[in-house]
Amino acid sequence: MANFSNPESVTAAIAEVLNSTARSGWVLVGYENDSSLVLQGKGTGGPEEVRDHLQDDKVQYFIVRVFYPKDNAETTRDVFVAWTGPKVARVAAAKKATHAGVVQSVLKPSHAQITCVNKNKLTLGEVLDKSAPLSGSHHIE
Repeated sequence: MANFSNPESVTAAIAEVLNSTARSGWVLVGYENDSSLVLQGKGTGGPEEVRDHLQDDKVQYFIVRVFYPKDNAETTRDVFVAWTGPKVARVAAAKKATHAGVVQSVLKPSHAQITCVNKNKLTLGEVLDKSAPLSGSHHIE
């Protein structure tokens, strides 16, 4: 079972970065050991900014706010993303996939959930496409 060693730091980062006036932002968490999660970063940019903090040999999770126009209005969507780096062993990835629910209970609220295994394709356009309610796939590969 996964847990957060300091969940208050994560909720404080979410409150700071993803406040009601923010058009973009992100909060990243990852493992300090096999089952303990910690805050690893935060920022005010979009998916391209958080991409620089993703590690190829790690499983990490983040919530990112994306801004898009809809029906002549400005709209934001908060998206939960589960990142599995290409160098993560399959057994480790499968084990940590079971932790996503615990992570989502802290990285909230989110309007959509997606998975990502290719950080080069982690762009605003991809996140908007894959997080759309009618998207056939919620996976960035």
